[in-house]
Amino acid sequence: MSTTQVAQRKNRVVEAGFAAAWYRKPVTHAPRRTIPGDAAAHVLALSCRHVPEEHARWTLRMLADTLVELDIIDSVSPETSRRP
Repeated sequence: MSTTQVAQRKNRVVEAGFAAAWYRKPVTHAPRRTIPGDAAAHVLALSCRHVPEEHARWTLRMLADTLVELDIIDSVSPETSRRP
């Protein structure tokens, strides 16, 4: 640990107690970043389909846009479509 981390832990022990200084609080505000199961199956099926003629392969943006166009999901980022 650095001296800064030691000072921060010391302040947390004084302000909130020993347990709060050594154990992290559970994250409650984390957004859900996965695609639901049925939509994930559609991502897999789309990626196995033939690629549109003007492209050599499926891109993440193309997969995300196609999911929205087909009304499979309301909105999705290309990065989320990478890891259903």
